[in-house]
Amino acid sequence: MRRLALTLACVLAATAARAQEALVQPEVRPATLVSGAAAGARVGAIRLLGVLELHTPSIAGLRFAELSGLAWDADEKILYAISDQGGLFWLRPQLRNGRLEGLDVLKAVPLREANGKPVRWRRSDSEGLAVLNARNGQRGDTELVVSFERIPRIVRYRPDGILLGELPLPAPLADAGAYQGANKSLEAVTIHPRFGVLTAPEAPLRDSQWRDRRLFSLNGAWWGLVSEPQSDITAIEWVDGIGLLMLERRYGVKNVYPETRLLRVRDLSQETGTTLRPETVAVLKSATAYQHDNFEGLTHHEGRRFFMVTDDNDAFLQRTLLVYFELLEE
Repeated sequence: MRRLALTLACVLAATAARAQEALVQPEVRPATLVSGAAAGARVGAIRLLGVLELHTPSIAGLRFAELSGLAWDADEKILYAISDQGGLFWLRPQLRNGRLEGLDVLKAVPLREANGKPVRWRRSDSEGLAVLNARNGQRGDTELVVSFERIPRIVRYRPDGILLGELPLPAPLADAGAYQGANKSLEAVTIHPRFGVLTAPEAPLRDSQWRDRRLFSLNGAWWGLVSEPQSDITAIEWVDGIGLLMLERRYGVKNVYPETRLLRVRDLSQETGTTLRPETVAVLKSATAYQHDNFEGLTHHEGRRFFMVTDDNDAFLQRTLLVYFELLEE
């Protein structure tokens, strides 16, 4: 029996080693934004501290494309990323002298249903990502919060992709018919110390009562948001001492030359129903309608530093960019 156990342990160790060896690493190279900005450049009130272009078809059987959500786990020193196809990637940024110079992929797992099977088809459109218990000084208790489009829902996961439970949505977010389209629902999610889980639909809701842009708390509170016409909210991130940062994508006249605006709301202490007027921090402009950097993921790293990622839409003319930047002091 002891010999059998030893043999089995050796087989499992060898299998794990082969799996680790088979974990393809993306090709990583320094890049500039399509607008020409590179590491070291100042764009509005931010300074770029690294721009990396990431290339690889798939990792551990999961498409390494359409990255749309980021979350930094300070306790584990892991940058989590999710794809529109339900892939969850554990990343380790290589930072030297405060600059982003490289990236390692530690693990790639699918988000799973309650029955243990990977999410599929319309249920796999994972978009927003937030993290719980990531800065409490304890390891091993991290939980991920993921928002979905197509079938709008917000779900808690373990970092290995195992489902922990679905969070109930308040009215009107629970009604799939309330959104302007299946691909215009719960794009963004973050955690607030007072109001809990916050989310924002990508586009305003259909119903005239909710036609203005809104930010929702799952506890029932909400705020109006003044925004540009024909714009989409693609990410939100609450940071104590800084406020709420948002990414807002907008297409110009005749849907050409898209741009992403980084916005800031300094305070959420206002009563529910208050209209908030975000200030513009930076504008990331695209050179053409066909080649643009589609920023969809945002997470706080430390101090006034953040990571952003682009969703390449799994398209030839677009890129997956990981950007490290600093919000400049006023």
